[in-house]
Amino acid sequence: MFEKFLEYQSLDSQLLKLERQLMGDPSRQNIAKLSTVIRNLQSKLIELDNEAEKATREFEKLSGEYEKKKDLLQSMNKNKDISVETLQSQISSLNALVGELSSMERVLSSRAESISNILKNFDYCKTSIVTNKEKYRMCKEKSSSIEGTLLPQIEKVRGELLSMEKSLDSKFLAHYKRLRQSNVWPVFVPLRNNACGGCAMGLSSALLNKVHSNGYIECEQCGRFIYD
Repeated sequence: MFEKFLEYQSLDSQLLKLERQLMGDPSRQNIAKLSTVIRNLQSKLIELDNEAEKATREFEKLSGEYEKKKDLLQSMNKNKDISVETLQSQISSLNALVGELSSMERVLSSRAESISNILKNFDYCKTSIVTNKEKYRMCKEKSSSIEGTLLPQIEKVRGELLSMEKSLDSKFLAHYKRLRQSNVWPVFVPLRNNACGGCAMGLSSALLNKVHSNGYIECEQCGRFIYD
């Protein structure tokens, strides 16, 4: 009985190897990473676009206020008919206006620099998206090539396994699949130095006699089938 299961396990081992080879493909893993990078860059672009729009509105509003105050200062300076008394009363207003203009110039300069930095980051993100999309395309082509080679082999082995299952004991097969899904591998192991060939647990004399008489036992520690 175990000869068929060992043949089945050997074929299943080939399937595991092929699946690990497919899942471990670096280009396949890079596709997932690049997808995340591109999504994050696209989100950043939207965020920067909103920031640039907001900063531009604030800059334009501040520029308008600055021009109004600048015009007001010029009109006050052009008024030559103003009396000395009136001029003296307006000196403090003029000084305050000049101070406001000076402060606004600094703010405008800071806002302009902020907008410039936003636009630089925006251009950087756009360039990065183009670069990463090209990398994604190359990885996708390579991954598709590997899939084209491995997937037919995987499907072939799966078909052979399904065909073999028809002649296997359903109880043992169900146990086998439970252990396989739990990453207990291999499931059928030989008796090795009076111990389980999987987890290396030593067997008592009674269990050894059972292995020799029945041809197999189920390991009490790992659940594998130990065959003689």
